[in-house]
Amino acid sequence: MFQKIFLTSLTIATISLFSLGANAGESYNCELDASKSNGWVPSTIQISFNDDKELTKLYSADYSPYDMDLAKVLRYTKDFREIKYIEQSKTSTGAKLKTMHTITIMPKLDNKIIYDMKFSAYSNRYNVRGKCEKNFN
Repeated sequence: MFQKIFLTSLTIATISLFSLGANAGESYNCELDASKSNGWVPSTIQISFNDDKELTKLYSADYSPYDMDLAKVLRYTKDFREIKYIEQSKTSTGAKLKTMHTITIMPKLDNKIIYDMKFSAYSNRYNVRGKCEKNFN
């Protein structure tokens, strides 16, 4: 009887540990003060990482879709979650346009976010700040 109770408890404990590992990813829902960015920076963004610290989601409802193949995690530490995204597109006249986006979330500073967007060929730059709400997947 004792052995059966022990094995049942051990099975439940093992399942609980596996569940914790599967839920180790995190996601952020962020609001940015992008009012002065002329539409070059989104006002909201959703960012998710898996338990291997890999980017699994980069999405904004009010911005063109992000190509996940162009996004790279630069830093994932207790202090920073930093992503670099380099986009190449065409202007309305057909000229090539390259923009570089650096998105930094600071968990130790109450999940503040800085979104820096700059053009490779121009001196224009938009640096906006905001706050994120952290969720565990």
